[in-house]
Amino acid sequence: MSWKTINTILALAAVDETFCHELLKNPVVAIQMRQFSLSSEEQMKISRIRASDLSEFSKMVLILFRQNE
Repeated sequence: MSWKTINTILALAAVDETFCHELLKNPVVAIQMRQFSLSSEEQMKISRIRASDLSEFSKMVLILFRQNE
């Protein structure tokens, strides 16, 4: 998943309350339901995120996805 895709997902969550709630509850399913594709490794990373709000979720995404750079 590219940073462009990550930014698109986070931007959508910022403007779509339903998607944001789904993303926080079950991020892998929420992302797949919106037709974003994830590799197995990305699914594993995303599934580990536990966040109470979008800001916290965004921070976790940065931490988890920057580890491979």
